Amino acid sequence: MAKPEHFEQVLKEQSSNFNKGPTMHEVYSDLMGEGILLTNGDCWKYHRRVLVNLFSAQALRDFMAPVIQKNVQVLTEVLSRASETKELVDFYKLMNKFTFETFCNAFREKEIGFGRKLGNLASPDAHPFELAFDEAHRISGYRFTTPAWLWKLKRWLNVGSERHLRDSVVVINEFLMDTIVGTMERRQHESVEVGGPTAKLDIMSIILDTMEASGQIITSDDIRDIVFAGMIAGRDTTADALSWLMHALHNNPRVVKYLREEILEKLPKFAESESYVPSMDEEKRTALPGGYNSRAFATDPCRSYDSLPVCSRHCVPRWYIHSSRHKHYAFAVLGGAA
Repeated sequence: MAKPEHFEQVLKEQSSNFNKGPTMHEVYSDLMGEGILLTNGDCWKYHRRVLVNLFSAQALRDFMAPVIQKNVQVLTEVLSRASETKELVDFYKLMNKFTFETFCNAFREKEIGFGRKLGNLASPDAHPFELAFDEAHRISGYRFTTPAWLWKLKRWLNVGSERHLRDSVVVINEFLMDTIVGTMERRQHESVEVGGPTAKLDIMSIILDTMEASGQIITSDDIRDIVFAGMIAGRDTTADALSWLMHALHNNPRVVKYLREEILEKLPKFAESESYVPSMDEEKRTALPGGYNSRAFATDPCRSYDSLPVCSRHCVPRWYIHSSRHKHYAFAVLGGAA
């Protein structure tokens, strides 16, 4: 498929006829479980309903903004130190550490909202959970290019890359379950103290409250899969987008000049202090008409360099995708991949 109308048909208008497919589920289920990236139908709708509340504007403002401001200050110190020492920086790796630290911070704890303060943003070493996270993703992705019988045999024998995958998933599950159990214990303790339900203090509480309000039976595996999907959605896509933004700026120094002038005009405190990080209220007040460069900087690279460039769908029935506006048709074969 190469036309926007076809993508709209597959992903929106006829989404019930195009699911994730057995291959996608088979390859990634050991890592992602039954998360939103692998499920279909009612299960997908349920997970989506929970995650929509997680990435709402209010949740981002209340829980993510304070964490981002703290981590941006640490990030500024890291980049300033590298600038002074002329040290090479792997910006993509640094952005992954930044978003990973931010989203892990934002899922528990009163102060920050997953609430695991990894504290490794300024460190050259990766956190064990981060290493396991990346390794599990890498090995799961390789399954697509490896004969199915081979990786399944290695998984059954528990050898080679499949053994590393299993070990990585154990580390991931221990970290996630510790986070979940800690949050549930804290909520129960605070509920007893105040004599009723506690207010939403963090993103993990949003997930648990939404799941409880659905009336469905909640299992630890369900919570784990939703939390992990939230981490993937927040960490990987944001790190990719930030890295492409820097790539675009590096290739267009003329734009950097205009962007700096516009930012200093709207937020003059940047010129007064290197440690200054604007609040969301300040950003709203300074978001005046005419901010062309900053808006283009934030949106155009995301459009040009998609954070999720590949999206696989499996055709359930034999189906025609059509667009009456352009008088063209595409034929989807039963069991075929789009």
